Amino acid sequence: MAKEYPQMKFTSLIHHIDEKCLIQSHYELPGNKATGVKGTTKKKYGENLKENIQQLVARMKQKSYRPQPARRTYMWIRLKTIYSPPAILDVWK
Repeated sequence: MAKEYPQMKFTSLIHHIDEKCLIQSHYELPGNKATGVKGTTKKKYGENLKENIQQLVARMKQKSYRPQPARRTYMWIRLKTIYSPPAILDVWK
């Protein structure tokens, strides 16, 4: 749609996201990555996946979902700021 209508402004994409889409995205995520800020792994989140996804969708539709902040890690060797992986909830692509 964005390519067809470049002048159009998108204010929300939540109506394109549903439980089925998020469950599929969960299974497509690699499971061997580092945990997020709160230490939640893909395996732990998946233990109660259906309920977790339902709560996530409800919070997004109510506009009460706020992504967790990334943890900063400073590497003085290169003098750059490196951000930790986002929480498992913030990885949906």
